[in-house]
Amino acid sequence: MSFRMCDLPSNSSLGEITQMLGATGVEKLNFQSYKNLSFTLKKQHLAGFENLKSLVLSSNNVSYVDRDLLTDFTNLTGLNLLDNNLHSVNGLFNHTPKLQWLELGDNNLQSIELGTFGNLKNLTLLNLWKNHLTEPQSGIFDGLVALKTLDLNTNNMISLPENIFAKLENLEILNLSRNNFTDLPRNLLRNITKLHTFTLFENKRNMTLPHEFFANLTELKVLKLTKNGLITLPEDLFWGSSSLTNITLDRNYLKSLPVQIFRDLKELKELILTFNDLEELPKNIFVNTERLVKLDLSKNRITSISEYVYITVTIQ
Repeated sequence: MSFRMCDLPSNSSLGEITQMLGATGVEKLNFQSYKNLSFTLKKQHLAGFENLKSLVLSSNNVSYVDRDLLTDFTNLTGLNLLDNNLHSVNGLFNHTPKLQWLELGDNNLQSIELGTFGNLKNLTLLNLWKNHLTEPQSGIFDGLVALKTLDLNTNNMISLPENIFAKLENLEILNLSRNNFTDLPRNLLRNITKLHTFTLFENKRNMTLPHEFFANLTELKVLKLTKNGLITLPEDLFWGSSSLTNITLDRNYLKSLPVQIFRDLKELKELILTFNDLEELPKNIFVNTERLVKLDLSKNRITSISEYVYITVTIQ
């Protein structure tokens, strides 16, 4: 059942209106007013949907919701609160243990209290992009033991606790793009052993990456590191991450590359280094990248290439 471009009813619930229309056993409910619902969204507005599994409340410009809004939806598996003006979601998910995906992007969240996600043991996807989580505190994600995808892009984050992702052992996709980092903790990703895609592009400040930041992540396949103001890279940045297939490092300020930086990347297939300041390539830098099929060095300052650079490289 979908309600679009409507106001919330003042004297009845959405469930009562749905029953008047002859619809019963509704499992999916969409309410998107595309207006400014300045008052608090309350439990009684959603009464009458005992079988609900998917709830979309996006694009309502709601600032506050009752903590007991979802107490009747114990079977809910998906919740979309995208594009509102939410200031807090504390206590909102205490009665929704079956949630598998949660969309909280494009809101006004400035902090998340410890325990907010503690009951969401089945959640696999969490989107928190475009909020104001400038300094998220350690422990807020600890209960999300099944989480596979986490998007924190566009939050103006300036720092992260080193152990903020330590309990996310099933995380596969992590997006930290469009934030305000100057550096990141060395062991930030150390416990995310199933991570296969990491995205960090368009950081708003020039940043540095610590030694071994992506090292020994044996499931890691894709790195997107565009436009972060990177000037240098540690030689051991990727060591031990032997499954890497795609690395994008374009639009940074790299002037050189350490000779052993790609030492363990025998599965690397695509390397994008466009729009940097590279002046030369070390001899034998690609000696172990036997599966490399795409190498883009355009828009750099290279004037000559040693005959030893491309040993064992297959370029198509």
